[in-house]
Amino acid sequence: MHYNGFTMRSAVKEVLQIIAIAVVIYISLQAVLQVYEVVGASSEPNFPNGGWVLVNKQAYLLGLPQRGEVVVAKWSNASDATYIKRVIAGPGDTIEIKVGKVYLNGRPLEEPYLPEAIVKPLEKVTVEPYHYFLMGDNRNNSTDSRHWGTVSQQDIVGRVWLILWPTSRLGLVSSPPLAVASSEK
Repeated sequence: MHYNGFTMRSAVKEVLQIIAIAVVIYISLQAVLQVYEVVGASSEPNFPNGGWVLVNKQAYLLGLPQRGEVVVAKWSNASDATYIKRVIAGPGDTIEIKVGKVYLNGRPLEEPYLPEAIVKPLEKVTVEPYHYFLMGDNRNNSTDSRHWGTVSQQDIVGRVWLILWPTSRLGLVSSPPLAVASSEK
């Protein structure tokens, strides 16, 4: 049956091509981007419980995680779950917590995004090669590298790129590099 050069066969062929293209696009996007739900209060108020973030899973294909970046990671010794945390220290860095502050390589970090001072101290830790020390922004209510140890570079799923929910927070995630204080005050 023909209607102005249109056949049922050509219509089915076009629909199948559109579906094939959509599947390829979907699979490609899943390889690069993924939505994650923030579960728990460990990164509040910056990333509230129940929020949704978009993660770039290819962010570290050509580079390494940088201090201050917010990532989704898993700890092989904790569970199969993924966690949203901030990169505090990388390979070879030393980290300790004293007098309510994080010290990176012996110098206090300036972390204006933290809701409160840290209560519990941490003795000096040196981060091993290919590992990262991650902490939640809600430091007094976060299970992270202080409890499970460092996370392997291969266990970092990707960089948190965009806050999707709540819509009042919709936007790109700013991950300024962590600054160390010029002198201890």
